[in-house]
Amino acid sequence: MKLGFGNMKTDSKLVNKKSCHWGMLALRLVPAAFIFLFAVPAHGQPASLTLVAEGGLTTAWLRNADLSPQFEHGSRQGYAYGVALAFRVNHFVSVVTGFGMERKGSSFEFRLENQPLEKLHGKSNFDYLVIPLMVRFKSRQRLAFFADAGGYYGRLLEQLNFTDPQSNYVGTETDLTSAYSKKDYGLVAGAGLGYALNEWVGLLFTTRLSVGLADTRDGAIRTSSIAFLAGLEFSPWTSIPSDGDE
Repeated sequence: MKLGFGNMKTDSKLVNKKSCHWGMLALRLVPAAFIFLFAVPAHGQPASLTLVAEGGLTTAWLRNADLSPQFEHGSRQGYAYGVALAFRVNHFVSVVTGFGMERKGSSFEFRLENQPLEKLHGKSNFDYLVIPLMVRFKSRQRLAFFADAGGYYGRLLEQLNFTDPQSNYVGTETDLTSAYSKKDYGLVAGAGLGYALNEWVGLLFTTRLSVGLADTRDGAIRTSSIAFLAGLEFSPWTSIPSDGDE
């Protein structure tokens, strides 16, 4: 049995046209803002490069996924990891990009047509290659606060649905990668703390929200996730800004 989210086309697709328009407009403005930041670095403050390696756990869910009365969707645990480059424009502003892997998706309950009182439980995995593009504002203390905002582009690598075995049902694994759009894009925002261990190495702890704006399938099914990340930043070419730097 293949467990998908249905092929039905609903009026939600028409309702979401306006929100998609504004989402695409926002994504077009984000690169323009980054170009502006690069074009006007602070006087005497040439851009410098910091490497970041990070990873952690996510809570993921799908929006508008309950297209069929047989399905009920909820959140699920996933993971994210990757590397990033932070181009420091001045003491407070950086532009961050990179690439990473993230598992999105949802948990679900499925009612069998011939047994409406019995529910099957399972998880839906959406594994993406993700490329973010963000502006980071970071304070200059050794224990520093920072905030990120921008967008991301994702490429679907694999989509699998798993159902748990139950008394009269054998668990299944269904590959539905070909049934979903390969692209995902959206907005991302986050905040966290950084701690400079020395002039070249620091710790980062980040909470980041991703809101997908692309329809993964008919019916405006869209991804969402909150990531809780820990990482290391390396600044081999210039010292990490902290108290007392000029």
